[in-house]
Amino acid sequence: MKCPECDLEMEELEGRFGIFFSCNDGCKKTMSAPKGYRKNKPSIKMNDMVVDYYKVDRFSKWKPSGRSIKSGTKTNHWVSFEGDEEIYKISAIGWRQHMYIGDKCNFEYKEIAGDKVILGRSVKLWKKNGEEIKQGGRHLDPKNQRHYA
Repeated sequence: MKCPECDLEMEELEGRFGIFFSCNDGCKKTMSAPKGYRKNKPSIKMNDMVVDYYKVDRFSKWKPSGRSIKSGTKTNHWVSFEGDEEIYKISAIGWRQHMYIGDKCNFEYKEIAGDKVILGRSVKLWKKNGEEIKQGGRHLDPKNQRHYA
């Protein structure tokens, strides 16, 4: 998208209120994304991926005052897979781990604000021994998980 004031390319960013565009070259103009903009981005399917790294942002469990954050707080989970150098993000409620190293999975993701965000309802998991893990079996219950993608 081009900036209406300086005619340069605008950068896509994500803020508290969703996706917006910002011109970084001098004029600092911002514009909200057109209605339905996010919905038009296609998701990308990944199959037979084996987990080799998993991390939960546990630092967000505590406020600077030392008090614990409420249990319903959004937490970022970071995962990578064998043969793929990318790091993927799962935005979920709570700190429970969803995948373990060696698990095999299929999923869909979207690129949002530079992150590859896994869509929770698309995840299919299998243990190392090939046993399928049902939705909710490892806390991937869609009722308890909110995804901002």
